[in-house]
Amino acid sequence: MANITFSGIGSSIDTAAIVDAIVAAEIEPQRELLSARKTTYNSQLSAIGKLKSALEQFQSVLDNLKTASKFQSRSVSVGNSDLLSASATGSAVPGSYEIEIDHLAKQQKLITSAGSFATSGDTVGTGTLSFTVGGESFDVPIDSSSSSLSGIRDAINSTTGNSSVSATIVNVDDGLGGTEARLMLTSIEGGLDNKINITAVDDDGNSTDASGLSQLIYDSTSATGNMTQHQAADDALFYIDGLAVSRSTNSVSDAIDGVTLDLKSAAPGTKFSLDVAVDNDTIANNIQSLVDAYNNVRSIVKSTSENEGSSALMGDSTVRTLYNKMRSVLSSQVASAPDSANSLSLVGVSIDQYGVMSLDREALGNALDDDFSAVSKLFTNDDGIAPTLDTLLESYTQYAGLLDDRTKGLNSRLESLTSAQERLDRREESMLASLTKQYNAMDSLVAQLNSTGSYLLAQLSALSSS
Repeated sequence: MANITFSGIGSSIDTAAIVDAIVAAEIEPQRELLSARKTTYNSQLSAIGKLKSALEQFQSVLDNLKTASKFQSRSVSVGNSDLLSASATGSAVPGSYEIEIDHLAKQQKLITSAGSFATSGDTVGTGTLSFTVGGESFDVPIDSSSSSLSGIRDAINSTTGNSSVSATIVNVDDGLGGTEARLMLTSIEGGLDNKINITAVDDDGNSTDASGLSQLIYDSTSATGNMTQHQAADDALFYIDGLAVSRSTNSVSDAIDGVTLDLKSAAPGTKFSLDVAVDNDTIANNIQSLVDAYNNVRSIVKSTSENEGSSALMGDSTVRTLYNKMRSVLSSQVASAPDSANSLSLVGVSIDQYGVMSLDREALGNALDDDFSAVSKLFTNDDGIAPTLDTLLESYTQYAGLLDDRTKGLNSRLESLTSAQERLDRREESMLASLTKQYNAMDSLVAQLNSTGSYLLAQLSALSSS
């Protein structure tokens, strides 16, 4: 049972209040100091996290500017978007082409003979099916657990090494008022080079007849077998400026350098234009994104390190060094770029007296029109603006980089503060207990003295009255 204490019974003094005041005078200043430090460190962590996020966003913007292939954006215009869509990389040479699509590439489709299977659960047979499609061959073992039409479908689709054939079951009219199940095999890639060839080792002893597993054999070379060709494989055929181009796929990236053509529909005799041009608007937008990203970083640096007395990172050398290095890169000349465009100021990008960056799109457009290659080199060469900035920022944002080190150091200090707070709490409890014990002892002594005094006074009073 806990001890019951009464404050000041003997002395008429509120000893509990005195103890609380002494403990508070000793402990509270230290607690407030620890709390203030904790608030400071948490504010610094938040500021560093905000800065790192802005730098990572800056790096994502630089990704569109640090290589020639991405910087040199191209626009593509197609005269008939119902027949063709197209895209281009920076390596594509601007130009115009006349396109005509004769026919599209097709995948080969094989299907089991009509009337062979009533349902997908019908048994086909056991043994081994061997497939050859293009340059790929694979075997599909079929046992009693997979001998049904649906079991064979699943076995084909799940076989390791099969990336060329897809199997499915279609339930169609049987011509007699009912339905029947038919296994359909489709080459995953189109074109004449991806025809399906199937042989069987049939457990019924005959691997070529129309029963058992041999019902699924087919030779595309001779167009013979027990399956039926439902759709013939074919290459796409189209014309570029009257020159024939055939491919096994409808997505063609090797006909015009740097241009990917996605054939959508055939229209023999219909000719339409394909125009590839330099996309100055996208380039300007990407540079504007760099300007915006830089100004965002600048704003964060100013708000977290330059407002004296209220900034979480006031005087922080890491932040100050980063910002100064960024300014240096952005204001320096690029040695490998032509003199006509060897600095941002020559292509419409400027930084004012307050450090705010801006873009003059008209000046940039003129620079691109005058010497596109020079502007590209300014941003994309090894010593160019974008690669140099990216390398600089990477040293701060990467795992175990400079900002990670700062974060780790602050977290370590916070852990130390938490430990110090726990020690202070224990000290407070110990001090409170010790002082309470001392003042209770004093109070008890005072009570005894008061009692003795009262007794002596009573005795003296009795003697004087006698």
